[in-house]
Formats: sequence, structure tokens, C-alpha cells
Amino acid sequence: MERFIIQPSIKLFGGITVKEDTAFKEKATDVEQELKNCILTTVVKRELDLQGIKTTEDTKLTQVIPVGTRLIWSEQEGYIISPYKMYTVEEAIEELNCIKE
Repeated sequence: MERFIIQPSIKLFGGITVKEDTAFKEKATDVEQELKNCILTTVVKRELDLQGIKTTEDTKLTQVIPVGTRLIWSEQEGYIISPYKMYTVEEAIEELNCIKE
């Protein structure tokens, strides 16, 4: 009997792994973010018009980000915490090699 797996995704995502000294200020389309002392502050200011309903969003979100967290870059949302476990290419190759053996 042969063994099969679902084809792994090869789509690459930009991002960073948070370290104690990681700091940045970034701006995406409608989002400004700052990471300092492992605290990520996200400010969103945008206006939407969906089917004639005008919506204005003006929010500020503050998150304490544990060291080692991988933040993934999104043009629309800035840095986000992915709902999926994210691997580096090297980690993915290592895991697939373990399956192969």
C-alpha cells in the first residue's frame, strides 16, 4: 500500500517572529501599527460603502504579543496573528522529511 498526503501549500507569506527587542512602525492601507516592548497597537481608520450603507470605522486595538509569536503581513490589515500554525520553509522541509522516513 502507498501512503499519500494532501499537497502542501507552497504559498509564501511575509512576516516576522517577535523577539524581546522587536520594534516597528508600519502603515497598511487603512491601518497604522506600532510594536514596542511586545505591545502591538493597531489603529484602524476607514470608511466603507456596502450596498449603500456607509460605515465608518475608527478603532484602536492593543495586544500583548508573546516572544516567539509569528506575525504575518497583510496589505489590508497590517501585521496579524494567523489562525494557522505558520512554519519557516526550513521547518516545513524538516517536518516533511520526518514523514518521509
